[in-house]
Amino acid sequence: MKSILKINWVLVFFTSLLLFSCTTYKNVVKPSAQGKNSGIPLEKLRPGDKLKITKKDDSKIRMIFDKMEDGHIVGIIQRDSGASGNFDHYSSSISLQEIKTIELKKFSLGKTVALPIATVAIAFILYFMAWGGAFS
Repeated sequence: MKSILKINWVLVFFTSLLLFSCTTYKNVVKPSAQGKNSGIPLEKLRPGDKLKITKKDDSKIRMIFDKMEDGHIVGIIQRDSGASGNFDHYSSSISLQEIKTIELKKFSLGKTVALPIATVAIAFILYFMAWGGAFS
């Protein structure tokens, strides 16, 4: 019976690892603002990087970066409209002059590992408190 309980805890841990895949957005600094802000320099972007761009009119765009060309960011813009089932992806460019902020989507190993461990720990504590004799 105890071995089955141990197997269940292992399954809970690995299932929670699959469910929690955490990403974070890191600020990307344009060349004109590199001395003012901390962040990833624009020159460090690689083709395939996923960007979240906020334009000066506060509209938000998700883009897969391809290259920098003549003061423009060139890539594939992702427009998702789940309600209508329309998922448009098209190549475009955005001038750096139109951009307010750029954020780079990064995988966070720390969050991905810490969240399942915390989930299992809390589940274990609740189990112990309820059925393990914590209140007897």
